[in-house]
Amino acid sequence: MAAPVESPPPPPPPPPPMIFPPHLSLTTSEAAGRSLTVLSRQVAGAAVLVSRPFCHVIHRRFRPFTCDSCYAFASIDGPRPLRFPCEAGCGVHYCSAECRTSKRGRHGAVCGFTNRASNPGSKSESKSRSRKGRKRKSDKALETGVNLLLSAVSNPAPLSTLSHQLREDSSSTSSTSTCAPTTPGRSRRLSTYASTEASLRALLPRTLCTLPPGSYAEALSSAHLNAIGLYDECGTESGYVLAPVMAMVNHSCLPNCSQSVGDGVVALTALRDIEEGEELSYSYVGIGVVDNDEGSSGSSGSSRKSAIRNTWGFTCRCFRCVVEARVEAGGGAGRAGREGDAEGVARLKKFDDEHVCACGAVCVAVDRTAGRECVCHEAGVY
Repeated sequence: MAAPVESPPPPPPPPPPMIFPPHLSLTTSEAAGRSLTVLSRQVAGAAVLVSRPFCHVIHRRFRPFTCDSCYAFASIDGPRPLRFPCEAGCGVHYCSAECRTSKRGRHGAVCGFTNRASNPGSKSESKSRSRKGRKRKSDKALETGVNLLLSAVSNPAPLSTLSHQLREDSSSTSSTSTCAPTTPGRSRRLSTYASTEASLRALLPRTLCTLPPGSYAEALSSAHLNAIGLYDECGTESGYVLAPVMAMVNHSCLPNCSQSVGDGVVALTALRDIEEGEELSYSYVGIGVVDNDEGSSGSSGSSRKSAIRNTWGFTCRCFRCVVEARVEAGGGAGRAGREGDAEGVARLKKFDDEHVCACGAVCVAVDRTAGRECVCHEAGVY
C-alpha cells in the first residue's frame, strides 16, 4: 500500500495593512519609493506621527540603565541602575512598576533567553589580536541580532508584518535623492543573518519559531536600513528599535520634522508649518554642526553625505546638499547666483541655530544657554 502523500503546508496569511493617521497618506514614486505626505496642514510643534515600535534591542551593558518598556534611562554616572529589574532576574530593567507590569505578558514569552543569546565562541587562544577583535565584533552582532528577533517573536503580530513593511527595495531611499537605492551586500547580509536565525532556532522551542527557514534572516536583512537608535544622556547608542510605519518617512538634511524616542513610542514633531501635499521628512544622520573660522555654524557636509551613501545607498540632493555643493564649487554664476547662495546659506544657518544641537541632532528647539554642550538627550534621563 502506497504511503499517503503529504500535502504542502498552506501559505502564510498576507500581512495586515499598515494603518496611518487620517491626516497622512502613503504614496509611492519611482524616485523616492514609499513616502508619507500630509493631507491637511500641520502646524509647527504638532505631533504629526506617533508609532509604537514592532521590536527593539537594548545592548547588554545598557540593560540595567534603560527601561525595556518606555526606553527611559538612568544616568550611567548615577549611583544605581533602574530600580525595577525583571522579577526572574534575566537582566532586563524597568523605570517603574507600571512599566514592568505592562511588559509582563510579552516579556514573559522570551524571558530567560535574553542572556543565553550570547555566543562566546571558541575558547581557544588565538595569536592574532585582530582576529580576536573581529570575533568579538561578530559575537556582539550575533547576540544583538538574536535579541532583536526575540523581541520580534514576542510581538503578537506576525513577523511577516515586519518584513513586509521593511522591504529593502522601497524604504531605503530619500525623497530628495536622484538615484535608485543600491543597498550593496544584500546577499552577504542574508548569509550572515542565516547564522543568527540558526542561533535563534537552537535557543527557542519550535512552538515559538513557527516560520519557514529563512524568514527570520529575511526580516533582519533590511533592519540596518530602518533601525532608529536609542541613546543615553551622553549620546551613546544604548540600543535601537524597528518601527515599520516610521520607516516610510524619507530623509532630508533640512527636514520638516524632528524625530524622538520616548514613552515607548517613536514620534515626529513638525519643526515648521507643513502644507497639504508636502512630504514628511527627518534627518537619518546628525547634521554635524561645527564652528568655522568666523565663529558661526556650518555643516561637515562630506562626512554626512558619506554616511548616507554608505549606509542607505543613495546620494542626497536636498536643499542643504545643493547649497553646500554650490558654495564649495565657488558659488553660482553672476549676481543672481551669488545672492541666491547667500540666501541659502542664511536659511541653513537660521535652521541650525534654532534646531541643531551641538551634537548634530535635529531638535524641536535648542537651549543655547548650555553653551556648546549637548543637551538634546537630557529629557530621557529617569
